[in-house]
Amino acid sequence: MSTLVNDALIFAGSSLAVVAGVAIALRRRQERSNLEGWAQRHGWTLDRDRGDALRERLAAAAIMQIGHSRRMAAVVRDANDVVLFEYFCETGLEHDRQTHRWVGVVVPIFCELGRATFTREPWVIAAATAPGMIRIDRADGTPASSTGRFTLLTEDPPAWSSRLDGEFGRRLAADSPARTWELLSNCLLGYQPGPIPDEQVAELASSGKELAKLI
Repeated sequence: MSTLVNDALIFAGSSLAVVAGVAIALRRRQERSNLEGWAQRHGWTLDRDRGDALRERLAAAAIMQIGHSRRMAAVVRDANDVVLFEYFCETGLEHDRQTHRWVGVVVPIFCELGRATFTREPWVIAAATAPGMIRIDRADGTPASSTGRFTLLTEDPPAWSSRLDGEFGRRLAADSPARTWELLSNCLLGYQPGPIPDEQVAELASSGKELAKLI
């Protein structure tokens, strides 16, 4: 009798694992990125390794600190090594699992400023808070609302104060409130929830290039 029970439990467990695996596979088949088609129409090159090197490059970013099952759906780049990507991660387990999608841009930049994060997202603030990072909440000039302020997390507040009072700060305040920007050791990273339409993909890339020039 015990053998039959054990066999039944093993079969049930195996069946549940198969069902879960199929559900995950179906969910990921639906994660088709619009970036590949956009890249072909705009002369960007598709990165065939699906972003393994890019994930390593962005390992310190706040967006890489949350969730599990992190993966790139598409990575494309232009002739100046500016990169656009679509990124997924998951939170929760089993039937409570949720998939989260972002579209981001990476602009190469070389400067001596320390790491900084500009965001209105509470989860980004939590993920980016670390020893040595100082938090500054700053009005952005928009009408009073939940998006009327952004938070700067930085290792070097004095270095950013003049930039925030200048053209960089004005450009940042005018940018989409859905976006987060992070200055890492070798690049400027920006991202927002996806999917987004083609015109916003182009605008995200343009915004990243403009902000990088102003740093």
